[in-house]
Amino acid sequence: MFLGFPPHPEIIEWDDIEVTHREWLIPNWLPANTATMFTGDGGAGKSWLTLQVVCQIASGFNNAFLNPEFPIPSDADESVEPKHIVFATYEDEPEEIKRRIQALTSGMNWIAESLETIKQHLHIVDMRGVGSVWGPGTGEHVSVTGELLPAGWQLRALCEGKHARLLVLDPLSGAFGGNENDRTAVYDFVSGFRKWGDDEKCAILMIGHLPKGSESRSAGFSGSTAWEASVRSLWKLEKAGLEKNGDDANAYWWLVNSKNNYARLQSEIPLAKQELGWWIRATNTETAKNAYQKYKSHYAEQETPNDDTDDEYADIRL
Repeated sequence: MFLGFPPHPEIIEWDDIEVTHREWLIPNWLPANTATMFTGDGGAGKSWLTLQVVCQIASGFNNAFLNPEFPIPSDADESVEPKHIVFATYEDEPEEIKRRIQALTSGMNWIAESLETIKQHLHIVDMRGVGSVWGPGTGEHVSVTGELLPAGWQLRALCEGKHARLLVLDPLSGAFGGNENDRTAVYDFVSGFRKWGDDEKCAILMIGHLPKGSESRSAGFSGSTAWEASVRSLWKLEKAGLEKNGDDANAYWWLVNSKNNYARLQSEIPLAKQELGWWIRATNTETAKNAYQKYKSHYAEQETPNDDTDDEYADIRL
């Protein structure tokens, strides 16, 4: 579906190219106006970490998303301008997203203190039942490379109407209705959103799940290698320290920047998962290992919940 004439190649004259400083939504991790992919095992906790990132961008506090005690800047010059975000959810209902952000306020002081600003800048779109934003189209075979579908045009229009600086597609498998192994289809999808993101000054964060196959799991994404080639930054939520026999006595979680086109690869961040599921930066790998074992023990205990509990978030599970 094209509105008007199809895109066509044209020469951009040297003097017409305006060069500005590279902008980042998360310094050296999430570049503005282009596409980033965030992958990890289903149930690992990507949604919680994504919401922490979203809250940082919506509140305008750099370097806050893994720091529960982040001090709210007293001078506006110490923070960046809060940015509008459209969160397109294909899995969790809007109530769950709200529930999790409310839960985050009990552990992240900066989220609690900036909740009103976050509420004004975070716009949730329920895509369940709406359909993919990209695919072969009604009546077309899946082998067709694909195009932006009506849901895609509408979602882009919502972003433009809110002047969104970030569009979250959660998960990517819901947004992309084409063949994930078709290199050309993948390139067309990502490059199409990258061009739109550049034109509209809106970054795209695509949340993906790891497949079951060992080769693809090692790569960090499901489908064609064009996913990694076409996005500009790739994050992985990984479990490190696992023995070959599956022993996880020394296991821990970390956030890995495995591709970065616009900055050097960032150092892995060891993570500690908190009781309800959100993440904080661990001071070192030993702290991360201890947190992993503590959370694993806590989660096992919750398999047989205590009927006397009065924790209103006790049913939040990953």
